[in-house]
Amino acid sequence: MTHWTVAAVQFDCKLGDPAANLAAISRLLNEAADRGANLIAFPELALTGYGFPTRDAVESVAETIPGPATDDVAVLCAKRNVFAVFGLIEKDGPNRFNAAAIVGPKGLVGSYRKIHLPCVGVDRFL
Repeated sequence: MTHWTVAAVQFDCKLGDPAANLAAISRLLNEAADRGANLIAFPELALTGYGFPTRDAVESVAETIPGPATDDVAVLCAKRNVFAVFGLIEKDGPNRFNAAAIVGPKGLVGSYRKIHLPCVGVDRFL
């Protein structure tokens, strides 16, 4: 039987700042891998933050799966031979989703859509 070490990572995501959050994901993924983790799980919407005031703010950070963030995390996973799960706002045509991407050493493994954003609230999004 193969044994895996799973790391659950919590950090203070910066709302609307994917670049800062991706840097934190990179640093924390490496730290978890250094400690022997094979699978590193990041928070819901770790890439984008949570609690956007407007749809325009959501639009400014939404991206496709696969896309730039999954590609960047895949490079990290390949270097460390680990898997990572992280949340982001996915855009698919006109739709936006609270989603999670699963990435490994060979790239995108899969994704999960938790919620279709037009169904969320009136005044605040996510």
